[in-house]
Amino acid sequence: MATVSMSEITRVALYNSNDPKIWEAVRHNSKQDAYVDIVLHDATYITKDMHFKLLQWKMSQGKSRPMLLKYARDLTDEVVETTSREAFALCKEGKYMAAMEKYKTLKGTGYALASLVLTTQCANIPFMSDQLLGLMYSESEIKYSKKEFVACYDYANKKAQEISQASNSAWSARDIELCLRKTL
Repeated sequence: MATVSMSEITRVALYNSNDPKIWEAVRHNSKQDAYVDIVLHDATYITKDMHFKLLQWKMSQGKSRPMLLKYARDLTDEVVETTSREAFALCKEGKYMAAMEKYKTLKGTGYALASLVLTTQCANIPFMSDQLLGLMYSESEIKYSKKEFVACYDYANKKAQEISQASNSAWSARDIELCLRKTL
């Protein structure tokens, strides 16, 4: 079996690949993100502080939108806890789009932040990262809308299913997005 060199793998090549060896090599070399430590995997809600920390982490990964920080500061603990509790419950029921729409009701929260928060509880929801979007759309086409989120969701879940079947190991949409984001 030939060894796959990380320096030979580009994000575009990985995006287009169905070779489980390549995906496994990238997953093996991809470190867990700091956002994972902000929220416990089996949490039933998040706090305003957690929401704010996840927003800060998200902004460190892509385009900065300072106004979103103001919106996050203005939220109340009660609103964040209630909204996240309802969204997490919808995730656990497999109602992923309803969960996204529920979490997006928080002022200043779009599909990218909602997907980041919800992927902490549901591996079927990929983080709508700039890196994933950049593989699917040209810079001028990216709108951070439901259409783009659904495209990310569909791609990541389909690819996870393909790689899972080809490799006989479990892959999630979260794994797919992480590998693509961690590849140059």
